Amino acid sequence: MIQLAVWAGHDRVGTLSHDAQSNLFDFSYAQAWRESPRNFPLSPQIPMFAAAHAADAKAFAELPAETRSAIVRAFFQNLLPEGQALEVAAQANGVARGNLAGLLVALGAETAGALRVTLADDTLQAQPAEAALRPLPQSELSERIRNRPDLPFAIWDGKVRLSIAGLQDKIAVLEDQGQLFLANGDGYASTVILKPAPPDARFASLPAIEHTCMHLAAAAGIATARTRLLHVPEPVLLVERFDRRRSGDGRVERLHIIDACQALGLSPELKYERAYGDQDAVRHLRDGASLPRLFGLADLSPTPLAMRNQLLDRTLFNVLVGNTDAHGKNWSFFVGPQAGLLTLAPAYDLVDVKSVAHDHMSTTFAMGIGDAFTPDELTPFEWASMAVQCNVAPRHLATRLKALSWMLPRLLRDARVALEQQGVPPELLASMELRLQERCTTVYAKAGAIAQVPKNRL
Repeated sequence: MIQLAVWAGHDRVGTLSHDAQSNLFDFSYAQAWRESPRNFPLSPQIPMFAAAHAADAKAFAELPAETRSAIVRAFFQNLLPEGQALEVAAQANGVARGNLAGLLVALGAETAGALRVTLADDTLQAQPAEAALRPLPQSELSERIRNRPDLPFAIWDGKVRLSIAGLQDKIAVLEDQGQLFLANGDGYASTVILKPAPPDARFASLPAIEHTCMHLAAAAGIATARTRLLHVPEPVLLVERFDRRRSGDGRVERLHIIDACQALGLSPELKYERAYGDQDAVRHLRDGASLPRLFGLADLSPTPLAMRNQLLDRTLFNVLVGNTDAHGKNWSFFVGPQAGLLTLAPAYDLVDVKSVAHDHMSTTFAMGIGDAFTPDELTPFEWASMAVQCNVAPRHLATRLKALSWMLPRLLRDARVALEQQGVPPELLASMELRLQERCTTVYAKAGAIAQVPKNRL
């Protein structure tokens, strides 16, 4: 059996164990962590005590071993990268792609949120600055972007540095006074994520598209991660990490966040509602992350109504801007102390997918609007169904949908000069504005009928 220590700062949160014979995982909180005023549960699925919001809920330790294992496995799987990045990490560290414990040993030092994972008998010790910080000149970053066919972007200085979930190439770095550093060690956690355009030329404009969508969301009043474009000269999107915070002495503090899959107890393979695909034979199977499940997390918030409204505005924005890939790992929540109440984290990975879509790329909604998974299927009935399923008044949904449909094209027009100055090509902005106006006009025309759908049909 292997045992791994899970840390938050220098506090040991608990122990993750894996029995190779039974292939079962388990997690137990450290007693000192349970008693600490700084404590928090890993997720609603792994509470420190019986869930306060469910009177008949059992304490986590009282659940059957198989159930605990499935929940624990799903939580820690969601800390790992996906796709080719995961394959690179597995090969570079000599472990099988499915060896969760081995990958956590290799990649657990810099995850999303507050947690770090080490071998159980390791201790965390601060490193001197000269060992913990390694300058990353823009010239080197440019060279590494161009050399990705020969050297995976996740490997730096002979080791895999990527430990952030997602499919796109990215690297987590510390930014200090305009300089970039590869960071290791306590107090030197990364503060920004760098995302170059994918090697495929069809996605060359992705950094500018994402920056534009993020800027538009912020202008619409949606809490959004801050971004800016770098040109080294290759375009790179720089995303400020909202799970990091500077302390009074300038050191970097890690904040505990989880994505929606972790909050719902779903493995990363279930991040799409139609987890088995869009083919006719399986499209009716909707076992993955869905809007009703997502909105249900508002019940775990200190302000359920406010969170539900935040989720609604972001959902409507995604539809209007064409961000069809808003799956369960593209929503995150801060986990509060003690009871672990959830607060919606800023938006990220907002992309007008149609801007980069090609013939072999799915553009269906990651989560259905009612039973609609494409814009053509969106009717007042589907919108009203979604509202009822998500505990939102259809009239309120219609009001917000009309407001955003009217507002977004104007906000993008007003932002064009600033976005061009920030490096977004004018022709790209023109095409995005045209698509946005078309979507908003179509949706606005139907929005008024949402509140007219008879309740007995829903």
